[in-house]
Amino acid sequence: MLKQLLSILITLLISLKSYSTAQIPDLLIMGKDTMALFANPLEKYFELGCKLPQKLASLN
Repeated sequence: MLKQLLSILITLLISLKSYSTAQIPDLLIMGKDTMALFANPLEKYFELGCKLPQKLASLN
């Protein structure tokens, strides 16, 4: 009985979809201005087949 109950509980927990949001924002640095991004605005851009730039940031 306990084994069956445990199996059902595990199956239910695995089958539940979890929805979450980003908790820590990405930082967008433009010149001397820093802004927090709480979304992924470029996600669709890359899904359309656009290539990711080789150099994403400058360390100068």
